[in-house]
Amino acid sequence: LIPSDPNIQVYDKALSKEDMKNFVERSGVKCLLDASHPYAEVVSLQAMEICSLLRIQYLRFECAKAVPLEEPLENTGKRRRKEIEDVEEKADKADKADKAEQMDKTDFCNKPQPTMLYATDYEEAAKIAKGLNGNILLTTGSKTLDVFLNQGIEFTQRLFVRILPDSKILEKCEARGLSKSNLLALKGPFSEAFNRDMMQHVDAKILITKDSGDVGGTTEKLKAARSLGLTTILIERPKIEYGLKLENVQEVVE
Repeated sequence: LIPSDPNIQVYDKALSKEDMKNFVERSGVKCLLDASHPYAEVVSLQAMEICSLLRIQYLRFECAKAVPLEEPLENTGKRRRKEIEDVEEKADKADKADKAEQMDKTDFCNKPQPTMLYATDYEEAAKIAKGLNGNILLTTGSKTLDVFLNQGIEFTQRLFVRILPDSKILEKCEARGLSKSNLLALKGPFSEAFNRDMMQHVDAKILITKDSGDVGGTTEKLKAARSLGLTTILIERPKIEYGLKLENVQEVVE
Protein backbone atom coordinates (compact mmCIF):
# COMPACT_ATOMS: atom_id res chain seq x y z
CA LEU A 1 0.00 0.00 0.00
CA ILE A 2 1.01 3.63 -0.41
CA PRO A 3 2.67 5.40 2.56
CA SER A 4 0.46 7.04 5.16
CA ASP A 5 -0.60 10.57 4.21
CA PRO A 6 -3.01 12.91 6.02
CA ASN A 7 -4.60 13.85 2.67
CA ILE A 8 -5.21 10.26 1.56
CA GLN A 9 -7.74 7.76 2.87
CA VAL A 10 -6.90 4.15 2.13
CA TYR A 11 -9.56 1.44 2.08
CA ASP A 12 -7.96 -1.94 1.41
CA LYS A 13 -10.96 -4.27 1.60
CA ALA A 14 -12.91 -5.83 -1.24
CA LEU A 15 -15.95 -3.73 -2.19
CA SER A 16 -19.26 -5.03 -3.45
CA LYS A 17 -21.26 -2.75 -5.73
CA GLU A 18 -23.31 -1.50 -2.77
CA ASP A 19 -20.19 -1.04 -0.63
CA MET A 20 -18.58 1.02 -3.37
CA LYS A 21 -21.68 3.18 -3.74
CA ASN A 22 -21.88 3.80 0.01
CA PHE A 23 -18.17 4.62 0.19
CA VAL A 24 -18.43 7.13 -2.67
CA GLU A 25 -21.46 8.83 -1.10
CA ARG A 26 -20.00 8.84 2.42
CA SER A 27 -16.71 10.30 1.23
CA GLY A 28 -18.33 13.03 -0.87
CA VAL A 29 -16.50 11.92 -4.00
CA LYS A 30 -16.83 14.32 -6.94
CA CYS A 31 -14.62 12.47 -9.39
CA LEU A 32 -13.88 8.74 -9.49
CA LEU A 33 -10.56 7.75 -11.03
CA ASP A 34 -10.67 4.09 -11.97
CA ALA A 35 -7.10 2.76 -12.03
CA SER A 36 -8.02 -0.89 -11.49
CA HIS A 37 -6.25 -3.70 -13.34
CA PRO A 38 -6.99 -3.82 -17.10
CA TYR A 39 -8.68 -7.21 -16.62
CA ALA A 40 -10.77 -6.19 -13.55
CA GLU A 41 -13.83 -5.84 -15.77
CA VAL A 42 -16.44 -6.15 -13.02
CA VAL A 43 -14.86 -3.39 -10.91
CA SER A 44 -14.81 -0.94 -13.81
CA LEU A 45 -18.38 -1.67 -14.87
CA GLN A 46 -19.60 -1.18 -11.30
CA ALA A 47 -17.67 2.08 -10.95
CA MET A 48 -19.13 3.47 -14.18
CA GLU A 49 -22.65 2.49 -13.15
CA ILE A 50 -22.27 4.14 -9.76
CA CYS A 51 -20.88 7.33 -11.29
CA SER A 52 -23.81 7.46 -13.69
CA LEU A 53 -26.29 6.86 -10.88
CA LEU A 54 -24.76 9.51 -8.57
CA ARG A 55 -23.97 11.91 -11.43
CA ILE A 56 -20.27 12.23 -10.66
CA GLN A 57 -17.38 12.28 -13.10
CA TYR A 58 -15.72 9.01 -14.09
CA LEU A 59 -12.14 8.86 -15.41
CA ARG A 60 -10.34 5.72 -16.51
CA PHE A 61 -6.56 5.41 -16.15
CA GLU A 62 -5.07 2.34 -17.80
CA CYS A 63 -1.47 1.45 -18.57
CA ALA A 64 -0.68 1.13 -22.26
CA LYS A 65 -0.68 -2.29 -23.85
CA ALA A 66 2.68 -3.99 -24.11
CA VAL A 67 1.87 -5.55 -27.46
CA PRO A 68 -0.22 -3.99 -30.24
CA LEU A 69 -2.52 -6.55 -31.83
CA GLU A 70 -1.37 -7.17 -35.39
CA GLU A 71 -4.67 -8.59 -36.58
CA PRO A 72 -8.30 -8.62 -35.40
CA LEU A 73 -9.30 -11.33 -33.00
CA GLU A 74 -11.11 -13.45 -35.57
CA ASN A 75 -7.60 -14.54 -35.24
CA THR A 76 -4.73 -16.94 -35.38
CA GLY A 77 -5.94 -18.72 -32.25
CA LYS A 78 -9.36 -19.54 -33.64
CA ARG A 79 -7.82 -20.39 -36.99
CA ARG A 80 -5.39 -22.80 -35.33
CA ARG A 81 -8.22 -24.57 -33.47
CA LYS A 82 -10.26 -24.79 -36.68
CA GLU A 83 -7.30 -26.40 -38.46
CA ILE A 84 -6.99 -29.02 -35.72
CA GLU A 85 -10.75 -29.69 -35.79
CA ASP A 86 -10.62 -30.10 -39.58
CA VAL A 87 -7.79 -32.61 -39.26
CA GLU A 88 -9.73 -34.56 -36.62
CA GLU A 89 -12.79 -34.68 -38.88
CA LYS A 90 -10.74 -35.84 -41.86
CA ALA A 91 -9.04 -38.45 -39.70
CA ASP A 92 -12.40 -39.84 -38.61
CA LYS A 93 -13.57 -40.07 -42.22
CA ALA A 94 -10.31 -41.66 -43.31
CA ASP A 95 -10.57 -44.22 -40.53
CA LYS A 96 -13.95 -45.31 -41.75
CA ALA A 97 -12.85 -45.42 -45.40
CA ASP A 98 -9.38 -46.87 -45.10
CA LYS A 99 -7.33 -47.11 -41.88
CA ALA A 100 -4.14 -47.20 -43.91
CA GLU A 101 -4.76 -43.62 -45.01
CA GLN A 102 -5.77 -42.34 -41.58
CA MET A 103 -4.39 -38.87 -40.83
CA ASP A 104 -2.47 -38.45 -37.61
CA LYS A 105 -3.50 -35.44 -35.55
CA THR A 106 -0.35 -35.79 -33.43
CA ASP A 107 1.87 -35.32 -36.48
CA PHE A 108 -0.07 -32.22 -37.36
CA CYS A 109 0.36 -30.75 -33.87
CA ASN A 110 4.08 -31.48 -33.99
CA LYS A 111 4.52 -29.16 -36.97
CA PRO A 112 6.07 -25.75 -36.20
CA GLN A 113 3.56 -23.67 -34.27
CA PRO A 114 2.95 -19.92 -34.60
CA THR A 115 4.88 -17.90 -32.02
CA MET A 116 1.98 -15.61 -31.06
CA LEU A 117 -1.69 -16.48 -30.79
CA TYR A 118 -4.49 -14.26 -29.49
CA ALA A 119 -7.50 -15.23 -27.38
CA THR A 120 -10.56 -13.18 -26.56
CA ASP A 121 -10.92 -14.70 -23.08
CA TYR A 122 -9.62 -17.38 -20.70
CA GLU A 123 -11.87 -20.12 -22.09
CA GLU A 124 -10.57 -19.60 -25.60
CA ALA A 125 -6.96 -19.52 -24.37
CA ALA A 126 -7.46 -22.89 -22.63
CA LYS A 127 -8.97 -24.45 -25.76
CA ILE A 128 -6.12 -23.18 -27.94
CA ALA A 129 -3.50 -24.51 -25.52
CA LYS A 130 -5.23 -27.88 -25.35
CA GLY A 131 -4.69 -28.27 -29.08
CA LEU A 132 -0.94 -27.66 -28.82
CA ASN A 133 1.84 -29.94 -27.62
CA GLY A 134 4.20 -29.42 -24.70
CA ASN A 135 4.26 -28.03 -21.18
CA ILE A 136 2.27 -24.88 -20.47
CA LEU A 137 3.31 -21.99 -18.24
CA LEU A 138 0.19 -20.17 -17.03
CA THR A 139 0.75 -16.66 -15.67
CA THR A 140 -2.79 -15.29 -15.51
CA GLY A 141 -3.34 -15.69 -11.75
CA SER A 142 -5.46 -17.99 -9.61
CA LYS A 143 -8.94 -16.43 -9.98
CA THR A 144 -9.57 -18.05 -13.37
CA LEU A 145 -7.57 -21.21 -12.69
CA ASP A 146 -10.63 -23.48 -12.83
CA VAL A 147 -11.08 -22.64 -16.52
CA PHE A 148 -7.76 -24.35 -17.24
CA LEU A 149 -8.12 -27.17 -14.74
CA ASN A 150 -11.38 -28.21 -16.41
CA GLN A 151 -9.53 -29.27 -19.57
CA GLY A 152 -8.80 -32.80 -18.36
CA ILE A 153 -6.07 -34.75 -16.55
CA GLU A 154 -3.62 -34.81 -19.45
CA PHE A 155 -3.82 -31.02 -19.76
CA THR A 156 -3.43 -30.52 -15.99
CA GLN A 157 -0.35 -32.72 -15.86
CA ARG A 158 1.49 -30.46 -18.30
CA LEU A 159 0.18 -27.23 -16.77
CA PHE A 160 2.61 -25.20 -14.63
CA VAL A 161 1.01 -22.30 -12.79
CA ARG A 162 2.68 -19.16 -11.51
CA ILE A 163 0.76 -17.84 -8.53
CA LEU A 164 1.23 -15.44 -5.64
CA PRO A 165 2.97 -16.93 -2.57
CA ASP A 166 -0.23 -17.07 -0.54
CA SER A 167 -1.14 -20.10 1.58
CA LYS A 168 -4.85 -19.95 0.65
CA ILE A 169 -4.04 -19.91 -3.07
CA LEU A 170 -1.62 -22.81 -2.66
CA GLU A 171 -4.26 -24.82 -0.81
CA LYS A 172 -6.80 -24.09 -3.54
CA CYS A 173 -4.40 -25.28 -6.24
CA GLU A 174 -3.55 -28.49 -4.42
CA ALA A 175 -7.21 -29.17 -3.66
CA ARG A 176 -7.92 -28.97 -7.40
CA GLY A 177 -5.30 -31.62 -8.14
CA LEU A 178 -2.25 -29.56 -9.04
CA SER A 179 1.00 -31.10 -7.86
CA LYS A 180 3.40 -28.98 -5.79
CA SER A 181 5.97 -29.50 -8.53
CA ASN A 182 3.58 -27.75 -10.95
CA LEU A 183 3.31 -24.60 -8.82
CA LEU A 184 5.58 -21.55 -8.93
CA ALA A 185 4.68 -19.36 -5.95
CA LEU A 186 6.37 -16.06 -6.75
CA LYS A 187 5.48 -12.38 -6.79
CA GLY A 188 6.42 -10.47 -9.96
CA PRO A 189 7.06 -8.63 -12.10
CA PHE A 190 10.30 -10.30 -13.19
CA SER A 191 13.17 -9.54 -15.52
CA GLU A 192 13.49 -11.15 -18.93
CA ALA A 193 16.31 -13.37 -17.63
CA PHE A 194 14.28 -14.55 -14.63
CA ASN A 195 11.29 -15.32 -16.85
CA ARG A 196 13.53 -17.28 -19.18
CA ASP A 197 14.91 -19.31 -16.26
CA MET A 198 11.35 -20.17 -15.12
CA MET A 199 10.34 -21.25 -18.61
CA GLN A 200 13.40 -23.45 -18.94
CA HIS A 201 12.90 -24.86 -15.44
CA VAL A 202 9.45 -26.24 -16.35
CA ASP A 203 10.45 -27.04 -19.95
CA ALA A 204 7.62 -24.81 -21.18
CA LYS A 205 6.64 -24.86 -24.84
CA ILE A 206 3.59 -22.63 -24.40
CA LEU A 207 3.10 -19.40 -22.43
CA ILE A 208 -0.37 -18.13 -21.51
CA THR A 209 -0.43 -14.52 -20.34
CA LYS A 210 -2.48 -11.35 -20.13
CA ASP A 211 -1.35 -7.99 -21.49
CA SER A 212 -0.82 -6.09 -18.24
CA GLY A 213 1.47 -3.57 -19.95
CA ASP A 214 5.11 -2.83 -19.30
CA VAL A 215 4.42 -2.00 -15.66
CA GLY A 216 3.00 -5.50 -15.20
CA GLY A 217 6.06 -7.17 -16.67
CA THR A 218 4.39 -8.39 -19.87
CA THR A 219 7.15 -7.20 -22.19
CA GLU A 220 9.82 -9.12 -20.27
CA LYS A 221 7.71 -12.29 -20.39
CA LEU A 222 7.15 -12.00 -24.12
CA LYS A 223 10.82 -11.38 -24.85
CA ALA A 224 11.81 -14.42 -22.79
CA ALA A 225 9.25 -16.61 -24.54
CA ARG A 226 10.34 -15.39 -27.95
CA SER A 227 14.00 -16.03 -27.20
CA LEU A 228 13.20 -19.66 -26.30
CA GLY A 229 10.88 -20.23 -29.25
CA LEU A 230 7.73 -20.68 -27.13
CA THR A 231 4.24 -20.27 -28.50
CA THR A 232 2.59 -17.41 -26.60
CA ILE A 233 -1.18 -17.21 -26.14
CA LEU A 234 -2.03 -13.61 -25.28
CA ILE A 235 -5.46 -12.98 -23.76
CA GLU A 236 -6.90 -9.71 -25.01
CA ARG A 237 -8.09 -7.06 -22.60
CA PRO A 238 -11.86 -6.85 -22.05
CA LYS A 239 -13.61 -4.58 -24.54
CA ILE A 240 -15.17 -1.86 -22.40
CA GLU A 241 -16.46 1.53 -23.52
CA TYR A 242 -14.90 3.64 -20.78
CA GLY A 243 -15.60 7.06 -22.22
CA LEU A 244 -12.64 9.18 -21.18
CA LYS A 245 -9.59 6.91 -20.89
CA LEU A 246 -6.08 8.17 -20.14
CA GLU A 247 -2.74 6.35 -20.25
CA ASN A 248 -0.49 9.14 -18.96
CA VAL A 249 -0.27 10.11 -15.28
CA GLN A 250 0.35 13.76 -16.11
CA GLU A 251 -2.87 13.87 -18.14
CA VAL A 252 -4.76 12.52 -15.16
CA VAL A 253 -3.32 15.18 -12.84
CA GLU A 254 -4.19 17.97 -15.27
